[in-house]
Order: sequence, then C-alpha cells, then structure tokens
Amino acid sequence: MIEIRPAQPEDASAISDLIHRLAPYCTIEPDGKGAEQFFASISRESIESYIRSPNFAYFVATVDNQLMGVAALRDTSHVYHVFVASEFHGKGYGRVLWEHLRDHAQQHGPITRFTVNSSSYAEQMYRHFGFTPTSEKQIMHGLAFIPMEILIKEP
Repeated sequence: MIEIRPAQPEDASAISDLIHRLAPYCTIEPDGKGAEQFFASISRESIESYIRSPNFAYFVATVDNQLMGVAALRDTSHVYHVFVASEFHGKGYGRVLWEHLRDHAQQHGPITRFTVNSSSYAEQMYRHFGFTPTSEKQIMHGLAFIPMEILIKEP
C-alpha cells in the first residue's frame, strides 16, 4: 500500500540519495559529466531548501516504510520532481504521484495548465498522463529534456 505525505526537512538526505541513484535516467553522460548544476540542485541542502520553501509542495511516497518515490510542484503548476525508485518502475506509481500533485494543486484554486521538463526516459509516461511537448528536446547543463504541458479542463 502506497503512503504519500508531505516531505519534512529530515527527509532531504534520503530524497537526495534516491534522485542521485536515478540520475543516469536524466543525464546525457552515464557518469553525469557536464551535469554538475543538476547534481547541485539535488544535494541534501538543495532538497531541504525546496521542502522549506513556500514556492514548493514536496512529497515522499513509501511502500512498506520504504522510500518508493518523491514528487514536487514548484509555483503550484510546474511538476518539478517525480522520481520513482527503479525497482518500482512500471507499476503505476508515477501516475499515483502525478495525480497526487494535480489534486494537491487544485485544492489551492483552479489550475488549468501544468508544465514539466521531462527526461527522455519519462516522456512516454507523461504522454500517457496527457502531457504534450511544447518544443523539441532541449540539451542544457548535461541534461536532455522535453518541455511538456497538460491542459486541464475545469469541472
């Protein structure tokens, strides 16, 4: 059973460790060469600053008390992080995290557009959720990503 809760500052180290393990899914070079800015952004200190920031909503997801994934929104409508531990890939947990973010955002007012900079690895997952590319693949700071958006109809 998946449990999702708001991240706490004391979660920052475990979150950083999880994202570091998944970094090869995001970086152009398998060893992360050229992605130093990305690695700085996922340090324990950076993650802790996101958790404490009013501009972020950061969540951790556990299964049987094991950290399974993390998800974060920046400024209510930008999907900043969705990372699922590799042993949980392909089991629908990415969708659960996305829906949690969407529902959280919509509790704060009608949000009709979400954006994400998807890794190439996660592009198909976001397409399944209804996101569409807004431009061609971008290559920057040792990362390759596809800017995407989803338009949400108001009920």
